[in-house]
Amino acid sequence: EDDPVEAARLEHKMRKKQEKLADSIQKVKAEQQKQFQQVVSDQQKILVNKLPEFADAEKATKLKTDMRSYLQSYGFRDQEIGQIYDHRIVMLVNDAMKYRSMQKLKPNLASKMAKPGKVLSSGVKKTKADVNFAQRREKLGRLKKSGSIKDAQSIFLDMITTNKK
Repeated sequence: EDDPVEAARLEHKMRKKQEKLADSIQKVKAEQQKQFQQVVSDQQKILVNKLPEFADAEKATKLKTDMRSYLQSYGFRDQEIGQIYDHRIVMLVNDAMKYRSMQKLKPNLASKMAKPGKVLSSGVKKTKADVNFAQRREKLGRLKKSGSIKDAQSIFLDMITTNKK
């Protein structure tokens, strides 16, 4: 404390160490920034490979804007959105947007779908004459069993009405 020369020397030594430390911190920050930029660049390349829409500048800008508004609708702040660098998260947001838009279209699709047609039975369609003949045979069998006048009348009425048509 009493020696001013020694104090100046120690102060100079301390300043040199602080400068070295500041230089080291600056170099580490520069290296970290360089590595970060490399990671962002790599992620961007992967994203372009997986989602070709990002290769076109116009489409990429529109897609980024849509994604930003989509994420904001879920409560994400701009600062949080700006920190998304991983291509997997971008792909996830893109898929979620597409899914949501499909869900919005779903009610319209139900009304546009064609209603199923009438179910057809297999085999040859019976004609009216076949049906009438089968009914007449059935009534004739009933007449043979019962012998009633009503059954005979029914057969004659059928014969008269089918002949008129």
